[in-house]
Amino acid sequence: MIRVTADTNILVSGTVYARGNPRRLLQMALAGDINLTVSQWIIDEMADVLRRKFDATPGNVAEARGIIAAAARIVRPSVQLDIVKEDPSDNRILECAVSAGSDYLVTGDKDLLRLEQYDSIRILSVSNFLDVVRGQGRGGSSPEPTVLYTHLQKASAQCRTAPLCASPPARYEQLHSVAVRRMSSVRSGVDNENSGFVVR
Repeated sequence: MIRVTADTNILVSGTVYARGNPRRLLQMALAGDINLTVSQWIIDEMADVLRRKFDATPGNVAEARGIIAAAARIVRPSVQLDIVKEDPSDNRILECAVSAGSDYLVTGDKDLLRLEQYDSIRILSVSNFLDVVRGQGRGGSSPEPTVLYTHLQKASAQCRTAPLCASPPARYEQLHSVAVRRMSSVRSGVDNENSGFVVR
């Protein structure tokens, strides 16, 4: 099975947006089509972005954490790297991918994408990664959104507030509209829904 590490921006987009490539990647992970790995650092950064950029409530954040816990294996990085000089926090993502023995690092971060590869790990945008998976004849069993919603409902069973990710489509559109307005100054030309939210 393909081993994949997802950057924070992929997790944010995958849990906030109802459609798009990051959501498809999470669907594949939930279906067992890929072996998705993240670190606690990545999950904590995702939670911070949801609070700061999307005004997520504690219940919303707990739900998002539950989704990722259901979709991914959490690894503890065993290496320390200093490869990306432009943004040292990017090295935390690389450390996770190396420690997990990942085949791919999927990200929307331009500094990481510029590397293209580190050791045996290919660094791809989510759209390019999905192209690779389709070329290998994988990913066909990814669940429909209704199946994913079931996973999200279970993950948010203890949340008392309106769920961030298991909401009906109208709520997604509302979140998307608010996000676009608030993040217009930092999007830097990135298609957040299909490429990954800019978080650093």
